[in-house]
Amino acid sequence: MSDTAVEEVELKARAARSAAPALATAGVAATNSALLEIAAALAENSEAILAANALDIERARGNGLSESMIEGLTLNDKRIHARQEGLTA
Repeated sequence: MSDTAVEEVELKARAARSAAPALATAGVAATNSALLEIAAALAENSEAILAANALDIERARGNGLSESMIEGLTLNDKRIHARQEGLTA
């Protein structure tokens, strides 16, 4: 993973950690709204997500990650759709 990607992941992890207390006390309506927004973002960005995942998988293979681990990490339209459904169920 490039330094830029690592920095981006770390930034998002810090943002998630900062948001955790507010999310823990958010009401049902706010939580449901956030989940619907996440599902919509998955739909809107699925092509970019799949492209980034393909690069990640290529790097994983290059680094010798086992095929069973790679299979678990590989995204496709069906897997993204399943995650969307899980968020909206």
